[in-house]
Amino acid sequence: MEKDILGNKKIAVIGAGHIGQAIIKGLINSGKIKKSNIFISNKLNNIAIAKKSDYVFIAIKPFLVKEVLKEIKPVIKNKIILSVAAGVSLEMLLSYSNTNQKTVRLMPNIPVSENKGVIGFIANKNISNLEKNNTIKLISLLGKVFIVKKEEDLDVLTLVAGCGPAISAYFINLISRYAENQGFSQKESIGIALKIFEGTNNYLNSNNLTPSQLIESVATKGGVTEVIINSLNKVGMNNLFEGVMESGHDKLRQLKEKIKTE
Repeated sequence: MEKDILGNKKIAVIGAGHIGQAIIKGLINSGKIKKSNIFISNKLNNIAIAKKSDYVFIAIKPFLVKEVLKEIKPVIKNKIILSVAAGVSLEMLLSYSNTNQKTVRLMPNIPVSENKGVIGFIANKNISNLEKNNTIKLISLLGKVFIVKKEEDLDVLTLVAGCGPAISAYFINLISRYAENQGFSQKESIGIALKIFEGTNNYLNSNNLTPSQLIESVATKGGVTEVIINSLNKVGMNNLFEGVMESGHDKLRQLKEKIKTE
């Protein structure tokens, strides 16, 4: 039944950047949405594709959201708008569209293209419970949906989930570069690092372990791993990471303030 409900929905994606393309790919890969029911913006057909869709994804840069929503405002009154624009609040989205506009803010990350994303979700009060549940079913095709109670939580997900793939890739790069510096080829080094992250994730899930529990079990007393972990703690890796994440939070705050003044 779920396949029939979702399969009949028509979806517009306005914005074909990295995240817009990832959403499109994920929806198609899910096998639950007909490819012919997904409409992609080419900047000239925003109104046309929004008019014939049930859901309209706004996957553009934050400073363009106001312009695009005002453009499609006449044809989206009974549609569900799903914005992935960081820093653009539900209140702002509503001010750009209709008074009773059904609006959702999402915070997805790039792995939605592989149906393994992390997606923050919050809806305004114009959406009924049934509409909300059906929308969550749709978004769940892209990965794990986290329904947040307040918009500030989406900021955290922007930093952790949205930036997370690049941060993870940074640490994968650190391991692969060390292996390469020690004599492995670049291809071998990247392969080793990727397999480590993949295997660690699978091991944690299969054994229902927290990362701390895995560290404790591997970093046995007097062993090589313990020396490395202790060295990371001594150089203040935890505090360093907190600091760099907070710098990202500051940048997000600045972005939100700038959007308000536009």
